[in-house]
Amino acid sequence: MDVHTAEKHQEPSDPQNLPLSGLRSVDGNWKTEAVRSFDALVPHLAAWDQLAWEAPQKLPILLPGWVDAFLRHRLTPNERWLCCFAYLGDRLVGVLPSGDVLLAPDQARAAFEALLTELRRQMPHHLGLDLKAVRQNSPVWEAIKDGLGGYAVRFGLRSRFSFLDVRGSA
Repeated sequence: MDVHTAEKHQEPSDPQNLPLSGLRSVDGNWKTEAVRSFDALVPHLAAWDQLAWEAPQKLPILLPGWVDAFLRHRLTPNERWLCCFAYLGDRLVGVLPSGDVLLAPDQARAAFEALLTELRRQMPHHLGLDLKAVRQNSPVWEAIKDGLGGYAVRFGLRSRFSFLDVRGSA
């Protein structure tokens, strides 16, 4: 997942210096939280793991262990990260950490809107959100089928994620 910002120079570059948000009420029982440190991920890990195992996509990149490993070992020292969580009551229904958004299928649209609300609050100058690995069975498609307020939804083919070129000789 890539979040593009309009004014990168105004945002601190060290994740440890960014304020951590608490849970925010989005609408009644909806709460969102954004975290920028590994310690702040800990309270969400069990619910995140359960949601990922139940996801129709069945992708390891949605698991918290995978995201944790990526953040710790693939980002350069000057890169920042942000992970947003959406809760309906005590139930985790959305996580925005990776190439495909992790959403509870029965709450896909509302959970995605809650995550985007938190993203806008955390990064008010962002220009867009690129989801580079959304599977055909992802609840994201249901969430965006009628568009998203404030975002222009564009679709494209990323065949390089599942493409094997068999032309030519061995």
